[in-house]
Amino acid sequence: MTRVAVCWMLVACGVGVEAPLPSAPAQVTGSVAQAPPPGTLELEVVGGLPGELMTFVVRGALAGSRVGVAVSGEGVGAGPCIPALDGLCFDLASPIHRLFVRRANASGMAERALTVPPDMAGRPACFQAMEEGDPGVSGAAKSDVVCVMILDGSDVDCDPGVVRDCAGVCGGSAGYDECGRCVGGSTGLVPATEDRDLDGIPDLCDACNPDGGARMVVQWDAVNHYSAGGGPYTFQAVLHENGDFSYSYMNLEPYELTATIGYQSVGGETFVSLAHHSEYPVDYPHVYFDATVGGLPAVEYVYPMEWNDIRYTGGPLGLADDGNLVVDLGFTFPFLEGAHEEVTVLSNGVLQFEEPLVGYEDVELPLEDAGSGLFVLWDDFNPDTGGEIYVQSLAEGCAQDCAGMYGGTAVLDACDVCSGGVTGLAPGSTLDCAGECGGEAYRDDCGACVGGTTGLEPTLEEDCPTGVDLVVDEPTLRGEVFVDYVDVGEDSCLVDEGCVRDVGLRRVLRFSTMIANMGTMDLAMGDPVESDLWYFDSCHGHYHFDSYARYDLRNLETGEILPIGAKTGFCVMDLGIYDEDLSGGTCTWYNCSNQGISSGCYDIYHNSLQCQWIDITGVPDGSYQVE
Repeated sequence: MTRVAVCWMLVACGVGVEAPLPSAPAQVTGSVAQAPPPGTLELEVVGGLPGELMTFVVRGALAGSRVGVAVSGEGVGAGPCIPALDGLCFDLASPIHRLFVRRANASGMAERALTVPPDMAGRPACFQAMEEGDPGVSGAAKSDVVCVMILDGSDVDCDPGVVRDCAGVCGGSAGYDECGRCVGGSTGLVPATEDRDLDGIPDLCDACNPDGGARMVVQWDAVNHYSAGGGPYTFQAVLHENGDFSYSYMNLEPYELTATIGYQSVGGETFVSLAHHSEYPVDYPHVYFDATVGGLPAVEYVYPMEWNDIRYTGGPLGLADDGNLVVDLGFTFPFLEGAHEEVTVLSNGVLQFEEPLVGYEDVELPLEDAGSGLFVLWDDFNPDTGGEIYVQSLAEGCAQDCAGMYGGTAVLDACDVCSGGVTGLAPGSTLDCAGECGGEAYRDDCGACVGGTTGLEPTLEEDCPTGVDLVVDEPTLRGEVFVDYVDVGEDSCLVDEGCVRDVGLRRVLRFSTMIANMGTMDLAMGDPVESDLWYFDSCHGHYHFDSYARYDLRNLETGEILPIGAKTGFCVMDLGIYDEDLSGGTCTWYNCSNQGISSGCYDIYHNSLQCQWIDITGVPDGSYQVE
């Protein structure tokens, strides 16, 4: 599967509006360039001296709809930082390029005020309001672009008849280009003009990918470093059909890497080294490589890119520590002297097109004993202890997703909520603990699902029941999942036991399960020979507690549970200490002859065991949750 990350709404600020600038110093105002036509929004930007509040007032929205503001500007601050504006920022206390204002009230108005940073003085900024409306509705209403100049008390009035330019210079020659940037004059910037896909929008602020062709995105998501220091780390690589590629770094803090970043041909005869043992990706979160300029892919920092999360729509590779997997690109990717139909994804932050593959120990480029590849964030990552690597494909074209992003990956979940992609929402995020969309059920102090449709009342913490409390250890389950194949013979009892659904070569999802007793009492079950709660397993040659665990696979896009789950029975016993205080420092009471789990102890069923899997033979690619 293949996908790429692109920016989404900066083109909205690139309509070349010559907005009127305030004539008085020490103030900032903004007005809509013309009366909005029916069905569009009206945006008013008021106030906003440096260090004081700037208020965004949006009118004309549907009652209850989400309203946002796309931002561009030549400011400084925490973000959003706009690549199309040379990486300069306007401080709106948000890491994205869209500011969520509020939900519109019954009158269709939304309002929010934010403090303008002091060092924004003398800088222009442009805004455009947009309405998401109902989830999945495309073509949402937008306001005209409002551009303002932020002044301070040090400014003086211009002479009569002399007008300030967009850079705040009396009689200056700076003006806005097609990307909404203040260029020319005293700015030192030149207008954006290059338009390789001939869509009328300069590449610098194009919300679609530069060539409109197919793309692939590979996302290392929340992967841990082998040293367990820093992170977890989330980053992406995007490959374009025209040979362009990009690196994006989302979550890197705390940054404790000695990563290598760049690319090279076979044997390092041609290479570009951007970083080695430095904090380069912290300072440059988006790097674009333009393959259409000159002989080598040129490094660019100004292409608009937005983080396009593929956790819920991409395919997980299930890579282990130092693992790799060959992935079909879905198109021919030209890279240096070669053209490639597939790429090898390495868990250690590298994509390679040719052998030999690199290992976990990153060194400085070039590498004479390695094949060609892209070194996105080469370091010693260990997905066995946390994280996953995903891939996704996007076909040719730039259709809008439900969040309005061109080429985006956001999708409607089972509750018709736009999730994934740039939304920051996980599918099913509006489900309550009882599985109701927008429901009111919640977990009480004792961890029970109460309220809403459950009909249950909450219990206070001091009234929580004591006794046995079995919990599943999530890090163990999450960290030891992988896909395997099992050849099931005609005489195997695995089908009868429900471990697989048929004979032959079966594709299974293996995982380890650790079950701990966090209660105040032992789970004491006794001798299986003396009770009908157990059955004798002829395959394993010992007694199993019947239906001790059930495993299901839920489709994250639809919310449905696939009819492929498995029930398993085990010998329930003490294998180790889970909580020192509860256990008293020892866990040796229970075994297969006297089964149970002591308070503070755990039992574990490793992914190497028979039936410690779900049979996923024939299950289509997608995003699923193990329950």
